[in-house]
Amino acid sequence: MSPCDRSGRVGCWHGFCCCNGVMKKKKKKQPVNMDDVIKAMRRGNREGEQEVLGPGFHATNRVHRSKKTYTRKLKHKGCEE
Repeated sequence: MSPCDRSGRVGCWHGFCCCNGVMKKKKKKQPVNMDDVIKAMRRGNREGEQEVLGPGFHATNRVHRSKKTYTRKLKHKGCEE
């Protein structure tokens, strides 16, 4: 009984796996480093933010606008039209 009989695969030996008649080399798992962790956290935060706010860029901190700043819009001049 080979070690892969448990998982339904037959004929594994020396790092190779024969599944459905095709020889595949088993991939080694690479250790997780801090760059990968940070990248995954940023991706998760970005996806969560897009679910809440919608797609696109959304500023988290806005610049305070002075009341004395000139604007041409009628609603800021006091007109109701």
